[in-house]
Amino acid sequence: MALCVCPNCGYQFKKGSNKVFVTFVIVFWIMIVAVSAVGYLFVVRPYNRENQARELLKKAYGKCISGDVTIDEKNLTLVIDSEDENDVDGYVDAVQILKTLGFSDSVNSEMENTTALMGKQEAESKDFKVSWSYHPDNGLDAYFEYKK
Repeated sequence: MALCVCPNCGYQFKKGSNKVFVTFVIVFWIMIVAVSAVGYLFVVRPYNRENQARELLKKAYGKCISGDVTIDEKNLTLVIDSEDENDVDGYVDAVQILKTLGFSDSVNSEMENTTALMGKQEAESKDFKVSWSYHPDNGLDAYFEYKK
């Protein structure tokens, strides 16, 4: 193998040995970037999404006017348990929660037009899902939760 000499310092090295070092450095940095990207996608990002969901659910809970709404200890679920068909506050809370959590107006309309014979209904937004039922004797019962 031919030796090359640096014209400035006189260091002798084998021709082509620098390519191995450069390749090593490039592969090393590609691995660092790949590990960082995987860490972000599978650890940091879901954690941030869940925290944002918690904050939205707490915000929605804070806007409720009735005593019919409860929030779980992890702040990832809201439950509306209305008293009967005359419990208007429970429905007002449902509308406020739907808006805060980013559900479309059509879900509000579906919820408003649900009858006892329709059974349990469901809908989803980007980060949340809701299921609800209605009966004149029990009012509106709705369950809002974060989609993991």
